[in-house]
Amino acid sequence: MFDENGNAKETSIVTVCGFDRESGEYQATYEVRVLIGTGIPGFSTLTPPPASKPGYACVWRGDEWEYVADFRGTTVYSVADGQAQNVSSLGAMKAGFVKVAPATPFDTWNGKKWVTDADAQKAAQVVQLEAVRTSLLSEADDIMRDWRDELSLGVISDDDKAKLLSWLDYKKRVKAVDISLGESIIWPEEPADVA
Repeated sequence: MFDENGNAKETSIVTVCGFDRESGEYQATYEVRVLIGTGIPGFSTLTPPPASKPGYACVWRGDEWEYVADFRGTTVYSVADGQAQNVSSLGAMKAGFVKVAPATPFDTWNGKKWVTDADAQKAAQVVQLEAVRTSLLSEADDIMRDWRDELSLGVISDDDKAKLLSWLDYKKRVKAVDISLGESIIWPEEPADVA
């Protein structure tokens, strides 16, 4: 049907398999009319691809089809920093990436699996809880500001003085909280009567 140069010896309809011009990946099988003295369309072959195989793409290598690993659409994670990346090209997974996500921001890759750095996690938690403590103390200071001014001027009422003492006691209890207990700590309740 075709000569040694790939040109048709007669006009006919043939089935060809098209592939991507850049990657060689199989695209589709379709029929074309080939005129005498012409060849099949570019980026196509008369050789049918092998059966599809999960996790692989069929790629034309010039004279035969080859299975190539296909992770496109898969999210992979850098073993250096745990950052996610979406795979968008054919081929084996890039070195330094794995398909398993780290469980926490404090995980490091040990060559086989993610391992949580408990010390780093604890240190970050302490910083976070210390920020909560600072916020609670600042809020209490804002509430007590006027009462302290009144106390220093000697014009505070007995009712406001009791409220001030209640908030000072609250601040003392907030400062005494052991933040090394982590998420299990219970912050003291604010005094009920603020106004």
